[in-house]
Amino acid sequence: MDGETEYNLHSLFGHSECMATFKVFNDSTYNPGPRAMDGLRTFILSRSTFAGSGQYAQHWLGDNHRDWKNMQWSIAGVMNFNMFGIPMVGPDTCGFYESDLVSNVTEQKELCARWIQLATFYPFAR
Repeated sequence: MDGETEYNLHSLFGHSECMATFKVFNDSTYNPGPRAMDGLRTFILSRSTFAGSGQYAQHWLGDNHRDWKNMQWSIAGVMNFNMFGIPMVGPDTCGFYESDLVSNVTEQKELCARWIQLATFYPFAR
């Protein structure tokens, strides 16, 4: 299609889905009766976004592991998506998958406590 590769266009599907969902919630032509959403801000959470999707949806960084390295990477992930025009973004705080690298319970508790402290500075924490 016009010399574009799937790699260049992959996230546009998620972007167009966010736009369509946003339009259904906010356009009275889709639901002409009394609207429960009138005057309210929608919260559409997506893992598949594109530059500028922040106008329509929020971004979740996706499944991550419960370890120190993934906590560190979440900082760059949040900042990068802010530069892409998506201000409301965040990771799975404390990780989604358990990691083999963090084995003892005391270290797991310390890691989760530090991750929650970090997440207080994120726009969105899940």
